[in-house]
This record gives sequence, C-alpha cells and structure tokens, in this order.
Amino acid sequence: MKVSLFRWLFLGFLSSLVILTNGDASCQDRLRTYLAFQTKEAVPYTGKNLLHFLHVPRTAGRTFLSCFLRPGTMPSRRCSKGYDRLRLNLEDPGCYFLSTHDDFSVIQLLPPGTSVLSQLRDPVSRFVSAYEFAIEVAARFMSRNSRPYRKEPSRVITEDVWPWSYLVPFFISDMKRRKEERKLLNETLDPNVWIARSDLKTNQRVYYNAARDISKNEIPADDLSSARILDPIDPYDNPLVISFAEFVRHPIAAELLHNGQTYQVLGITNYSHFGEADAIRACMSSDVDIRDALHWKAKRRVKTFTHVGTTDHLFDSVASGGASLHLPLWDHAYAGGEDVPTQRHQDHSFFESSSSSVSSSLSSTLPSSAAGLSPNDTREEETASRSHGVLNGSDDNKAIEQMSKLLNQVNKARLTLRVAQRDLFHSLQANPSGDDSQSATTAALRDRLSHARKDLNRLQTELNRVRTLAPRASSLARQESLELHGIQLDSILTRAAAVGSDDPGSNSQGPRRLLGLRTPNPRLPTALGVHFKQCASTSQLTSNRRRMQSLSGFTLPDGRMIEFSKAARKGIPADLFKEIRMRNSLDLDLYNLGLQQLRKRVVLQRRVDAFKHYPFAPMWPNIDDKGREGGETKGRRMA
Repeated sequence: MKVSLFRWLFLGFLSSLVILTNGDASCQDRLRTYLAFQTKEAVPYTGKNLLHFLHVPRTAGRTFLSCFLRPGTMPSRRCSKGYDRLRLNLEDPGCYFLSTHDDFSVIQLLPPGTSVLSQLRDPVSRFVSAYEFAIEVAARFMSRNSRPYRKEPSRVITEDVWPWSYLVPFFISDMKRRKEERKLLNETLDPNVWIARSDLKTNQRVYYNAARDISKNEIPADDLSSARILDPIDPYDNPLVISFAEFVRHPIAAELLHNGQTYQVLGITNYSHFGEADAIRACMSSDVDIRDALHWKAKRRVKTFTHVGTTDHLFDSVASGGASLHLPLWDHAYAGGEDVPTQRHQDHSFFESSSSSVSSSLSSTLPSSAAGLSPNDTREEETASRSHGVLNGSDDNKAIEQMSKLLNQVNKARLTLRVAQRDLFHSLQANPSGDDSQSATTAALRDRLSHARKDLNRLQTELNRVRTLAPRASSLARQESLELHGIQLDSILTRAAAVGSDDPGSNSQGPRRLLGLRTPNPRLPTALGVHFKQCASTSQLTSNRRRMQSLSGFTLPDGRMIEFSKAARKGIPADLFKEIRMRNSLDLDLYNLGLQQLRKRVVLQRRVDAFKHYPFAPMWPNIDDKGREGGETKGRRMA
C-alpha cells in the first residue's frame, strides 16, 4: 500500500512538473515513456526471492562479489554469469542470485519481487580509478596483441564487459596514435641516460638503461660521472596516453563515467535495456526540472535497496551486508565456481529422466494422508493438475517459451543499438568540425540508430505484454511442480535416501543416485568473514602485480613507464578534483546518501545485535580496515 501510494504521489509530482515546465515537449514525452517502462521497483529481501547485485564499476564490486557474496551463497542458488551479456533462463529453478553490470532497467526483465543491493563510491575516487584501470587494460591488450593469443570460449575478458567495451578501445586508439607519432620523431637513445623503476620479479627499485638494455641495482661506478638519471613521468600527464585533465573533459567521460552511478540506479546508461536512455540523459542535461525530478527518484530508489555499501568502508559494508542478507560471517564459506550452475542443470535433467526409476522410493516416503492414493490415482491427479495449469500448465509453458524468445531478441536488439551508438560516436569524434563530405555518413548512422531504438522499444513493449499473460513467475511455477502433496522435494529425497540406506534389500545404487540429485554445496574450512579478509588481501596483491606487469609492457623509448600510486595521485591539481565533483554532483549526492544509509543501518543492526564482528584472522599488511591498500587490518569500526 505504501509503495503504491508513493508511486502515485511521485507520478502526480512528475505530471505537475511536465505541465508547469517550459522545457522541450519531446523531453516531456520521453519522460512519460521512461516512467511507463519503469513498472517494477526493488523489494525487501526474504531469502526466497531473486537477489540482484547492481554492480557499479570501480566500487570494489568485484571484491564484494567474489570474496563475500559468491562464497556466502550456495552454488546451487547462483545464476549464470552475465557480465559480458545478460543470460536469463526462465526455467531455471535454482537461480536466486544474479550479478551483472546492467543498470536498473534489467529489473524490468527479471521476475516480480526482485531484491537489489549495490556498492557506491566517492565519485572523484571512482573516476580516477576508472582512468587508471582503463589504461591498464588497454596497455595489457596492446602488449598481448604483439604475441599469439586466443581467448578461451568460456572466459569473459574485460574488453567484453561494459563500460570497458567502450573505454578500452578508446584508450587503445589514443595510445596507438601517440605511438605512431613517436616513431616519426626517430629519437636516438642516449647510452648515458638511466631511469629508476621497479623490478617485476623482486619489486625492488633498479636502474635501467634503454640504450644498452641492462638493469642494475646500482649505476656502475665507471658510468657515475657521465650518468644522467631521468625523473619518472607523471602518470596523469605524459606522452603515452591522453592526460587525465583532457579525459575529464572528454565526451566519452560524460557518456560513461560522469554521474554514472546515478544513471545506473535510474536505468539510463548507454548499456540500458530502455531504448531511449540516451535521450533521457540528454534531457537531464538540458532541462533542470527533469534533472531534479530524476535525481530525486534515484535517491528514493536507493532507499528501497536491501543493502547499499560504500567502497571506503568496505569491511563495514560486508559486515552490514551479511546481516541484511542473512549471511553470517561466522558460518563456513561455500566453495564452487562458475561451472557449478552447469552441474546443477545436469542434476536436474537427471531427475526428470530418472523419475520413473525412483518413483517407488518417493511413494514410500509419503505420509499416510497422501498415501491413500494409488500410484495410478496420483498420476491421474497430477495429469489433471497439469491440464489446469497447477503444476506446469500449457499456458505457462507457452508464455515462458515466448518470453525466452523475446528476451533473446531484446538482447540482440540492445546489442544492435549499442553498436549503432558506438559507430555514431566514433564518426562524430573523427569529424568534429562537421565536414560536409562526412554529413551523409553521419546522417545514415543517425537513421540507423533511430531504427535500432525503435526496434528495441517495440520488442520491449511486446515482452511486457507477454509477461502479463503469464499467470505467475516461471520460477514459482517450477517450484510448485517440484512439490508433491505439499512436501518439499528436498524432504522427500532425504527420506528416500534414508529408507534406501536402512533397507538391505533395496537397490543400493538408487539412494546414492538420489543423493546425487541434491546439488552439492561444498563448504570451505574457513568462516565467511575470515575468507573475505584473506580473499580481499590476495585480490589486492594480485591486482597490483597485474597492473605493474601490464603497464611495464607499454613504455617510452627510454624505458619510462606509467606507475600509478597514492603518492602520484596527490600530484593531481586540486582544481581538477573540484571540477570532477562539479561534473558528478548527482553522484556525489547519491554517494553521501548511501554512506548515510549504511551508517544508519549499522546503528540499527548493532542495536539488535545483528552486526557481528569479524572472526579472528591473521593480519594482512597490504589493506587497511576500510579495504584499502597500505595499512594493517586493526578492526576499527564505523562510528
């Protein structure tokens, strides 16, 4: 009732806004279209509904996911990975936890009653981190491109994941152009020039001479008198790549990063399932009233999330998230990787194919109230139930099949739209002056983009129409089909296995195979809280090593390379940080709200003794209590 009232008040507020505003009428129409598309909101998490991790890039979401959420979730409840593209299996009864880089528009494609959690970050730190990471991945790609490389079919690489699928090619193009320009200079290396850099194997500072291609712990005594040591290059302003200041003001940064957290919460990124997302973003830039209204909506939406953590308080975010999601930090973590869902589907298909061979074991476990029916009566009743759609009705199957097809078509249409957006962006970037010779090409690309947007809107409308025809969510229908006379399948399998093990005359192979039906959820020997600390520490070390290795393959002719560090960040002008805050005013407000929500939640959880301290774990010297590099974990908590 409260949600409906809130939605009514919000729509009324926006309706009055549309009437009073002097803005563009097309923006008003697009706002109405956006509100009509946004029919679902996040609901509280119960442990039985679908949970979606709205993964905002560069918010420590990967650590939060791989070190906490995934080990805290049974493998049998994890959905298929969906970072390179959304994979939805509407007939999968075990999909309860989904994590993607999709924005909130994906909720409109998920079953009703989906819960959402997310991580937010200070927009300045997030922007700097995105710049550094994009350069790292681009440098790795260029180094990898110089030698034979073949991606494993099942592996998702960063270049395939949004927004890096846009940013990495941009940086690669910029790096290649600058590299070609340096070649034209035909510089001669000076044998007396040395540089100081870190050795990849020992992580110690060594002196490198590019002209001689040698590294020494100390400059040889014979060369000391003539040696000239070059200063390190500024990692944020150097000849290798676009400068940080220029990138802050570049259109691609506005498209993908500035206020990106707010756009992701609103569901209007350029990775959106909503076909007119780019138009809504443009309206927010041109119409202050629409900007304020949608900003207000984003903040209200964040308050409906089951959990919102922040990067700068990562440990407290995990502890609070554990309480909100019913994932005790003292329980043992789960093992299992990306291949577990595949095994789950194999087990489930075995259950369907082997139902006749185990029917006697199942029937022997039914209580007397259900055992009054003969096997034939039971089958007849089940058949009658199916014909009425109680278990797996034909109408349900048709709707589910049609939804699956439409989901695939929507994904393809969205990909087509993304390609059209990217091609138009590259065309405008290559011809900033609006040369008449390129106007026909640009017009054709705009027309192609318009058609792609219309196709996506048409398919989304049809998907929403078909979804309303389904009498219930497929996962719920699937769960009902796995219930026999009100007894959960897990209970029946347990009893069947017990009967088989106690009866020496029974088929011993049957019970063991029955136990095999239950998806294995192996536990790790460590508690979830300990596992998170160790995993986060290892992940930080691995990331640092990988970054150094990636950047070492992309250097100036004299051997100097980009080296990102906290000390180097301090060299960024304060005015530039101020400009980033100004360009990310929506994100800054949203982050402060998320931090405020986290603090309130911690206070409430402590009041009811739900916020638990981490189990004892060895000290990890490379991250501090906020999950940041450079200090020991001393257990300091949020005030």
